[in-house]
Amino acid sequence: MLQKKSMASKRGNFNMKKVPLRSFNMRSLSTANKISLKEKLTAELALVRFAIDKIVGVIPRTEQYCKRASNYNTIRSSSTKQQQVPANKKRKANGVSNITHLNSQVNPNKNLFEASTNIDSKNLVGALRKKHCSYSKGFDESDCKKLVSPTKSLRAAMLKDRFANTILKAQLELPNIGLKERAFRMQQEKEKLTEVYNEEETRIEAQSKGVVNQKAKSELRMKIKKEREASRLALEKMEATVEMNDYKR
Repeated sequence: MLQKKSMASKRGNFNMKKVPLRSFNMRSLSTANKISLKEKLTAELALVRFAIDKIVGVIPRTEQYCKRASNYNTIRSSSTKQQQVPANKKRKANGVSNITHLNSQVNPNKNLFEASTNIDSKNLVGALRKKHCSYSKGFDESDCKKLVSPTKSLRAAMLKDRFANTILKAQLELPNIGLKERAFRMQQEKEKLTEVYNEEETRIEAQSKGVVNQKAKSELRMKIKKEREASRLALEKMEATVEMNDYKR
């Protein structure tokens, strides 16, 4: 019997009904079993879509995707409630195997849901559902929330805890940095304004000096002109007196 069991385990025989739900893992499956499981999932999804389209023809496909996601969540929560067993009660091996067998018969969608979650490790279905929910109108946003994997949320929490001190220091230093930058900018603006003021002052002084020089030059010209006029008049008087003396002789 032991040899038969070992041979069966080596060949890779796998029965989903006999194996409990906690020991289900996609890595333990062979490629042929994965392909067959994928084909079964696609066939069942096609049947479900066909039935929903028959029953409700008015509802668009986008709302159906969101409702299907909410149904999956309710099924998963109900299955987790069924699996909760008190620690005080000890059961035999036969009883546990019978209960797991009955749970798999009552709720076969859990196996399909876990298989689909393992296949969709890149969260492509969540992105598709988000896209469809964005186009739907008059629908609850709670059903179309973004799904985040627990590994990503745990990693984000660990990173926040790891770099909490640096984040706190940065938040405390930000206002001081802002004040320093403001003071530096004010100093630069003050220097620029002082430079402009000095340039304007020198320009005004040069203009005033130019005006004074022009005034002095004009005054000098007027003085020279008056002197020339006076010398001309004196010369004319002298000429007149000389002519009169010549006429008398």
